[in-house]
Amino acid sequence: MTQGAEHYVHIMLIGEHVDHVYTAIEDANFHPKKRVYLIHSPDSKNTQFKKKASKVKKDIEKHSRTKVHLVQLSEKGAFTEEEIIQKISKIVKSEYPSKLGSPQQIAVNITGGTNMMAVGAMLAVASNKTSAYYVL
Repeated sequence: MTQGAEHYVHIMLIGEHVDHVYTAIEDANFHPKKRVYLIHSPDSKNTQFKKKASKVKKDIEKHSRTKVHLVQLSEKGAFTEEEIIQKISKIVKSEYPSKLGSPQQIAVNITGGTNMMAVGAMLAVASNKTSAYYVL
């Protein structure tokens, strides 16, 4: 088990806009990022969220040593808090305690995605005792 602030895991919601992801990644003073999980909806004829998440993953990994994992929701998953809670809880269980010393080393960026994704993320943060932040 590794301990210390140098091993932060960030979970980020992908929606129409992804500037909040780049802002959080580029801020070296705000929690070092060892691993990032991007939660996104699948692509459809009207949206390209998986494609957008894949591009963000490629950009981050190209310019840093941060490992990025894509976590896809079901087609309706962005509109129900239950699926977000399940996805985040699964990530937390995979990271703590086997890889991290504290669940507080996991930070959830609740800025992106739908309103229901943000609600689910906050509920998951509370139940898993992780931390949350919002990017202006």
